[in-house]
Amino acid sequence: MATTTTIYPTDDTHIREPNASTNYGTGIYLPIGEWSGGRRHALLEFDVSSFTEPSDIVSANFSLTAISSSGGSTRNMTLARLDQSFVDTSATWNTYNGVDSWVTAGAEDNAATTQPTYTIEVGATTNQTVDIKPLVIDAINKRAGVLLLVIFFSAGASAYTTFGSTDNLSTPNKPSLAVTVAARISWTGAIDNDLDNDDNWSPLLSGKPTSTDYALFSSGSVSATDGGLECDTIFIGKGYTGSIENSRRVDCNQANIFSPESDISLNFIAAGQAQVRVGDCKSLALNGNYDLTISRCRSSVTLRTASVDRIDAHSSRVAFVADANVDLIRITDAKYTLDNGADSITATGRSYGYISATTNTTAAITVSGGYIKMLAKEVDSLTIYSGRLDFRKNIQAPLDMGAVKIYSGVLDSRTDSATFAAQSIVVYGGRLLLDGSQQTTLA
Repeated sequence: MATTTTIYPTDDTHIREPNASTNYGTGIYLPIGEWSGGRRHALLEFDVSSFTEPSDIVSANFSLTAISSSGGSTRNMTLARLDQSFVDTSATWNTYNGVDSWVTAGAEDNAATTQPTYTIEVGATTNQTVDIKPLVIDAINKRAGVLLLVIFFSAGASAYTTFGSTDNLSTPNKPSLAVTVAARISWTGAIDNDLDNDDNWSPLLSGKPTSTDYALFSSGSVSATDGGLECDTIFIGKGYTGSIENSRRVDCNQANIFSPESDISLNFIAAGQAQVRVGDCKSLALNGNYDLTISRCRSSVTLRTASVDRIDAHSSRVAFVADANVDLIRITDAKYTLDNGADSITATGRSYGYISATTNTTAAITVSGGYIKMLAKEVDSLTIYSGRLDFRKNIQAPLDMGAVKIYSGVLDSRTDSATFAAQSIVVYGGRLLLDGSQQTTLA
């Protein structure tokens, strides 16, 4: 089973704008926010070098314990990686070691904001917890296991919360980092085809995976045709030749599918979107809450997409059918059929697609190569850089479009429709084909 280890800062301190040359490194509290006309930021350092397998980290929950608070309202502060080491017993608002200056006073501009940042709320006596897993992994891989953090904000309304520091005499009041490392539980199917059977998993006596474990299908040929699976991540590797069938119910954060001999049918039931990456499989059917990145499949993929926000398909080895509207679809070279369109479609390379919509509405389409057969009658906006979008034989007439821009390529609107309406049409170098009897109107 997964293990959770809680560690505490090796150093921490807060720095105050009104007392810009004063060090508070031995204080038992971290007052963070703004009060009496000045900001109060926090600096923390954790040693995460003992975690030697960063790829197995499931979560890393950074927590602050609130002691008291003040202010007329709550405010959000930013938690980020600090790009400068500091000396907790001499760091001040102006300097990181009592001598050398921050990029700008207060260390705000020493925050590595190009990496993930997080929100800490102040102004209420409420404990704060955020999962900073990417920063912990970054510290292990790139910074010799030294994790430096800064909590800051720009000047604004007065609000602050006093949290416990690492010098606090009460351990529960100290800042902490709870790092959960997944156990790797492998499917063997030693007893039967039921995912819920503990004896079908290895190591022996481990039981089936839990929500913080990795479920591995890395070898063997025993298929899973019954039961469901709860885990953090599923790995289906090249060495697995069985299948996961009958739309098995899966509650997970990620799924990585790379088996060329497996038929995979999954129904993702987690409240959030499972991130699914497909490098190879024999056949694939997906349903439920997921986002998909796919680079290869041996047959056309069947996607139930009522709860899907994003599909990325960037390979000529991909073909898929999506049955419901998707927020964002990006295609390169793949073949696709969209039974109910998408809010945003970008098709490039030698992609080949059919787009229809039961609601007769498809939002923004960008074409940069390839071919689209348009079977919906409404498009909010269309930009063609190259390639072709074809309305021919579209029986859902009349055609109704938003802004149309054609830089190169072809828009063929020739149908049996008497009317082709657009908000605007600008042709820079491509072609717009119209029926001779077709009436074109601009809004």
